[in-house]
Amino acid sequence: MTLADYGIYNFLIASISLLALLVQCGLDKAAIKVIPQAQSEEHPWDIARFTSFGSRVVLLMSLIIAALLCGIGLVGYPGSELRAYFVPGLILLPALGLLQYWQQCLRGLKKIIASQLFEQVLLPFAIALAVLYLLATAQDVTATRVVWLHALILVVLTVVVGMLLRTAVFRVGSDAPATASSKNEYGVWVSLALPLGLAGLLSYGLARGELILLGIFLSPEDVAQYSVVLRITNLTVFGLTAANAIAGPMFSQYFHANNQEQLQKAVSQSVLFATLISVPLFLALFFTPRLVLGVFGEEYLVSVGLLLVLSVGQLFNVLTGPVGPLLTVTGQQWFYLRVLGIVAALKLVAIVPAALVFGVEGVAVVAALSRAAWCVWLAVGAYQKIGVFPVLFGSVFLKAGR
Repeated sequence: MTLADYGIYNFLIASISLLALLVQCGLDKAAIKVIPQAQSEEHPWDIARFTSFGSRVVLLMSLIIAALLCGIGLVGYPGSELRAYFVPGLILLPALGLLQYWQQCLRGLKKIIASQLFEQVLLPFAIALAVLYLLATAQDVTATRVVWLHALILVVLTVVVGMLLRTAVFRVGSDAPATASSKNEYGVWVSLALPLGLAGLLSYGLARGELILLGIFLSPEDVAQYSVVLRITNLTVFGLTAANAIAGPMFSQYFHANNQEQLQKAVSQSVLFATLISVPLFLALFFTPRLVLGVFGEEYLVSVGLLLVLSVGQLFNVLTGPVGPLLTVTGQQWFYLRVLGIVAALKLVAIVPAALVFGVEGVAVVAALSRAAWCVWLAVGAYQKIGVFPVLFGSVFLKAGR
C-alpha cells in the first residue's frame, strides 16, 4: 500500500468512527451506568430492554445518516476517488456502531475481556493477517481492498459479539420474573445518553479528529504520517485503556453505594496500574524514536518530532487516570461535556491555521496542548465536584488535605 493509499484509508476509517459514535447517541456510554445499576437493583429485565432499545437506535440512525450522505452529495468528499469506498462505508457504519455498543454492554455486565477483545485485538490482527495473505500471494494491497477486508471482518466480529451479549443477558435474567417496561424508562435512558454521546463526539474530536482535518486541508501522505505516529503513541495509554475497561462499572458501584473511601482507592489503583504499564513505554518512545519509526519504513523517519510531541500529550492522559469514566458514572456528565466542548472549540480554532501555516507539525503541537489542558482540567474538576483525586497516590493527598 502506498503512503497516499494508507492516508486515504485512515481518513475513511476516522470519518466512519466519528459517525459510529453519532449513531450510538451516547447509549454506549450510558451502558456503563445503566447496566451495573440495574444489576445492583436486581432488575435484570431492564438490561434486556436497554440492549434491545440501543440496538434499534443504532440501526435506525445508521439508515438516517446513510440516506443523508446520499441525499446531500457528500459521498465523494473531499475528492471523487473516495466514491469507491461508499458501499463498504455503508457496511462499516452500522457494523462498527453495533460492535461498539454491544461491547460497552458487555463491559457493563463486567465481561471485561469480551468487551475489549474484538475491536482492540481481533480486528487489527485479522486485518493484518489478510494483508499478509495479499502480499504472500503477490496481490496488490490497495486502499480499496483493505477497506473491503475491514468491512467484512468487522461484520463477522459484530455477529459474534451480538451472540455473546445475547447469551450474557439471558443468563442474567433467566431466573428473574419479567417486568413491564415504561415510556419513562426510555426517556431516562435518552436523557442520560445524549450528553454522554455529545461528550463522546467531543472526546473523539480531541483524540483523533485532527486526522479528518488533515485529510481535508493537507495531503494523504500527511494523514499517513500522522496516523502511524498516533497509533504508536496510543500504545503508551494501553495501561489506561485496560484500567478504563475495568474501572467504569467499579466506580459506578462504589459511588451508588456512597462508599467514598473505596471509590478513591479504586481510582488511585487504576492510575497506578496505568502508570506502571505506560511510563516505560513512553520512555522507550521518547529515547528511541528513530528505532521505533524505522520499523514502518524509512519514509516515516521524518516524523520523529511528531512522535515526541504526541507522546508528551499522551503522558498527561496517563497521569490523570480514568477521569472521564469517573465523571460520567458519578453524575458529572454535564461538567465533563462543558470541559470537552470548550477545549474542542479552542482546538478547532487553533488547529486549522496551525495546519495551513506549520503543516502536520503544527497540528501535533495543538493536539498535545489540548490533550494536556483537557486532562488537567477534568482532574481538578473531579476533586472539586466529587472529592476524588484522579492522580497517582491520590488517596494519600486526600488524607493529607483532611
